[in-house]
Amino acid sequence: MKRQDCGREDECLAQLAKLAGTLYGLYVQLDFDSAGQVIASGRVVRDDGVAMGKAATVKVVKGASPFKDVARDALNQLFLGLGVKALSPFRLKVDAPVVAPPVAKVEPAPEVAPKVGAAVGPGVGVVVAPPVVTDEGAGKRASGKLVLGAGLAAVAVGGLVLGLGVAQAGGLTPDRGSLPPGQLETYKTSRLLTVTGAVVTGVGAVAAGVGAMMLATAPAAPVQVGVVPVGGGAVFSLSGVY
Repeated sequence: MKRQDCGREDECLAQLAKLAGTLYGLYVQLDFDSAGQVIASGRVVRDDGVAMGKAATVKVVKGASPFKDVARDALNQLFLGLGVKALSPFRLKVDAPVVAPPVAKVEPAPEVAPKVGAAVGPGVGVVVAPPVVTDEGAGKRASGKLVLGAGLAAVAVGGLVLGLGVAQAGGLTPDRGSLPPGQLETYKTSRLLTVTGAVVTGVGAVAAGVGAMMLATAPAAPVQVGVVPVGGGAVFSLSGVY
């Protein structure tokens, strides 16, 4: 090989195979240590520099046998460890490593609520969403109830005040002649209560009438109908304001 620094390196063994006209370059080393062991080590490299497996080492106790016999046995074991008999006499194509395709992450399908008119399962039926109805008369009915309640309360208070005035007058009238000072003051107070009670009662009656008219003319509350699916059928629901 015209070089003194070659050992078991891949470059040297590949160059050896090329110069020898072989497919593989084999490196073998035999040693005998102080413990009486014959040590055989080696490795195989193809002429293109590809190592055929890992390096192998075999240790055999020499004993009383001749060195050449023990060395032959150690070499046979080394060749078995290197897999020399399994080497192909042909240059095999080295395929690129097979890369498994990335596994796509499967996301769970989002739960989708059944659409209106879509079947939701055997025996369940069809989901029918109730129509969205706007209550246009809610404000007028609320105002009518408020005015009606205030009017009825005013009628009650005015009637009470009117009754107190009539009771306090006790049948006293200025047409029966001049009244004593004490009865005159009582008569004036009773007249004030009577007039005030009459006015409050009248205003309350008018307010109650207006409130009743508002309730009578307000649009009626809408009624909503829905079908709720349950196991084995459906529940018909009816709701409204009365």
